[in-house]
Amino acid sequence: MDLTPELKEEILVGFQLMLGFVFGFRPDYDAKTLFTQLFADFLEPIALYHEKDLYEEGDALWLFDYPAPAEMFLPGDIGIYHPEASDLLIVSYGNGLRLSLRAALSLKKQHGIAARVLDLRWLNPLPFDGLREHADACGRVLVADECRTTGGGIADAVIAALAEGGFRGPLGSVRAVDSYVPLGAAANLVLISEEQIAAAARDLCGSPLHGSRQDVS
Repeated sequence: MDLTPELKEEILVGFQLMLGFVFGFRPDYDAKTLFTQLFADFLEPIALYHEKDLYEEGDALWLFDYPAPAEMFLPGDIGIYHPEASDLLIVSYGNGLRLSLRAALSLKKQHGIAARVLDLRWLNPLPFDGLREHADACGRVLVADECRTTGGGIADAVIAALAEGGFRGPLGSVRAVDSYVPLGAAANLVLISEEQIAAAARDLCGSPLHGSRQDVS
């Protein structure tokens, strides 16, 4: 679907309220395709359609061939990047995933912070089991949610599930400003950025752990 950020956010809210509705987010970076069924719908990120590079200009690491139909993943499956990293878990999806991966690289190079990145892939229902497993392994969790702070994002649900489930590590989020999203370069004034993600990650890594990682080691 070709959607503006505002319309995508409104549709996301509606889908989250529909009991029994399975909702996935299909960026074209993934090596597998989402399990397609009549009850599933997928929103493709549009704000970065023009992007083909991930880390450096010309690397073409954000370009991927379409997968074969037999290669699919099911509801609850997540994507993990840098599984060996354990200083921090960054949770995101869609456009936020690209920004999170870029932030993770700068955190490693500039600050020695090893950030694991989790791609939710599924937004309704959210993959809480996989999320908790990696949250416990890292001890700190940052949610990079491209939706507005009080809009239809998933940060509230992710943080609430972890906190109410007994996760005791530091939690934080980066979200877009509560504002209309302007066109062109002005959109960067209200949408999340890799710099914001990296700054929030540094702040979280300055917070002491409270047993989460130690409990599972």
